[in-house]
Amino acid sequence: MSEILELGDENLDEKSDDDELRALIYERLGLEFGSLKSESGNDWVRAKAEVEAEISAKLNTKLNEEIPKDEKSENEILEKIRNEILDDIQKDELIKSAKKDVLIALARHQSLNDIQIENMLLNAPYLCVKELSKKPNLTPQTINLLFKKTAKQPRLYDEIIRALKEIK
Repeated sequence: MSEILELGDENLDEKSDDDELRALIYERLGLEFGSLKSESGNDWVRAKAEVEAEISAKLNTKLNEEIPKDEKSENEILEKIRNEILDDIQKDELIKSAKKDVLIALARHQSLNDIQIENMLLNAPYLCVKELSKKPNLTPQTINLLFKKTAKQPRLYDEIIRALKEIK
């Protein structure tokens, strides 16, 4: 089995992809290479699927090993946004990432200053704008920024526009 994976690892990128795959299938079937009259029977199809699955799994494992371990997953970041008070530098970095879920979580769970809100609104999805409009103690500058964002698509932001008019 390990011999199959070793053969299938790098060599399938070469010119003889078909021959390499066929060799792996013959090995899986326990037959000498080229001994079958037809390479289309049920056993052949099953063995081919198994070999391709093993090669794919091996390649996926290799790709996953190449991902740096020190990168935080988005879920970890969202958990931190929900449960901790972030400093302005952390918030600014997260806003620069422009990931929609991160922006929504920041708007929902963190207090933001006018500059952060202005930067956030450049890439803000609907839910982010909605969460920002619900914030207590909105400054007149923030309200104006929200009006500018919502003015681009008044039908989409109708509910938010009405809420902002009530605040103003």
